Amino acid sequence: TRDNFDMLIGNSKIQGGGVMYNFSLPFNNRFELYSFGGYNTKKGNAAGFYRYPNSVPASVRTNVFASYPNGFLPEINSEVNDLSLGAGLRAKFGAWNTDLSYVYGINTFDFDITNSVNYTEALTTANFKKEFDAGGLTFRQGTLNLDASRQYDVLKGLNVAFGGEFRQDGFAIRAGDNLSWSNLNPASGVAAGAQVFPGFLPTNAIDSTRNIVAGYIDIEQDFSSKFMIGAAARFENYSDFGSTLNGKITTRYKILDKLSIRASASTGFRAPSQQQKYFSKTNTVFISQGGNLVPVEAGTFTNYSKPAELLGINPLKEETSVNMGVGITAQIVKGLDFTIDYYQINIKDRIVLTNNFTGGSDAVLDSLLRANNASTANFFANAVDTRSRGLEAVLTYTKRLNVNNELRASFAITQISNSLVKDSEGKPVIKASETLIRTGQLARYFNREDQSRIEVANPRIKANLTLNYKFKQLNVMLRNTYFGEVTYLDPTIDPANTAAFPVNAFTGQKETLDQTFSPKLVTDLTLGYQITKQLSLSVGANNLLDVYQDEHIHSGNVSLGRFVYSRRVQQMGFNGRYLFARVAYAIK
Repeated sequence: TRDNFDMLIGNSKIQGGGVMYNFSLPFNNRFELYSFGGYNTKKGNAAGFYRYPNSVPASVRTNVFASYPNGFLPEINSEVNDLSLGAGLRAKFGAWNTDLSYVYGINTFDFDITNSVNYTEALTTANFKKEFDAGGLTFRQGTLNLDASRQYDVLKGLNVAFGGEFRQDGFAIRAGDNLSWSNLNPASGVAAGAQVFPGFLPTNAIDSTRNIVAGYIDIEQDFSSKFMIGAAARFENYSDFGSTLNGKITTRYKILDKLSIRASASTGFRAPSQQQKYFSKTNTVFISQGGNLVPVEAGTFTNYSKPAELLGINPLKEETSVNMGVGITAQIVKGLDFTIDYYQINIKDRIVLTNNFTGGSDAVLDSLLRANNASTANFFANAVDTRSRGLEAVLTYTKRLNVNNELRASFAITQISNSLVKDSEGKPVIKASETLIRTGQLARYFNREDQSRIEVANPRIKANLTLNYKFKQLNVMLRNTYFGEVTYLDPTIDPANTAAFPVNAFTGQKETLDQTFSPKLVTDLTLGYQITKQLSLSVGANNLLDVYQDEHIHSGNVSLGRFVYSRRVQQMGFNGRYLFARVAYAIK
């Protein structure tokens, strides 16, 4: 039946656990030694596209079908380990409060591929390898901080804080075993490496470290019981990106006893992460060709690679931002509080992952791709400037009815507009090289789907109403969350050229694959009971009414019926109802 040829759609299978600790030891009324940390581990299982029998290359079918007569579903098994340790000393010297701390964390992410095959090995044997160590990733970070603060009796109070930081970031890629990535017969024309997830190549392997030194000062002056101004500055020096100085200014004014206005403005700096700088990998991706999904070996290359140079992809530089916000906070009556904030964030040189470029007629580029078992290439790049404008409002109400009864209600709404910076004609300003523009590859650099991912693929409006009622040991929580509409923009079409629209497989009519998904309302309910002071029980349901986002309406988006729900918009998921029960015991 079709179930024998199904993909695994939805959340991956995960088994995991962890332990955390938190410790403090005060002494001499002036010093406090503290430490915290934890270890978490997760093992996951996911799968890629089913390799149907007719998609297996003809040259390897005899040997592959000896083990997989009906095709196969290759699986990605991941093991993620997180370790974090922190220790510090808080001390009081006169009026100064100081905190010296060091925190270290490391994350490893390893990949084991099963139920798979390296086609280039299957060319010569039916006894091919089916499980591969595909390598893994490691990120580590150590941070040393020294902070000091105190209050001066100036006007209504002057708060001063300053400090310094030394941070070290490390990123590593571990190559997979030989057959996970190798091409045993380059002239065969079949895909190399483990199907679904070829291993990291030795040329991908890297272990890079950078150092960051930073210092800051933060001052807040209360001029009166109603008026405050704060200012802060932070200097950072990156061993790989140079220095930056950023600042922030804030103010608050109490108009009435229970009505205040606040505002802030700041600049920001984000150096490209180690992962964005150094990640490189070849993956199997499926692209639409002639109405069918065709597997393609796609490589992600660094900005310092030769393919990037040939395409005119510039080395990564930092993102910078200018941020502004203003808000009002008020207590309307006793127990009823209200806040509203408006903000704007302008990001310059935002980093995105490009789409896939081919070697085309460039023999050198084509040769470089083949050397990495890839037929296409993509990169992280500073492609666009963006602007986010948002409005957030929260209304909360708390009422103690009597000694045993309490009601709490809150209503929150967020409206956000993310947009690309556009030119006078309303077209996105894309920071592409002359090489890309001249060779007509701008859409492979940044296209309509990339635009929709930033502007309309997430809800512009989200609101929730939460009610909490407590009666003696019983707690009831009811929450309704509204998710606004989202939109997918198809990257393969020109909206002005309807003649080039794809044909619907069922109606035979030309259609755009663009789709808008309607708003949804999701209800959560939790019942809790405090059995003793230490023991509590809760049961509940997330998405109690089993609400799903809209299904695809265009045949071109469903991938032969495999994707009922969109993978390209982020509204409220398609997991449906989730039931749970929890028991908690607090050790005191």
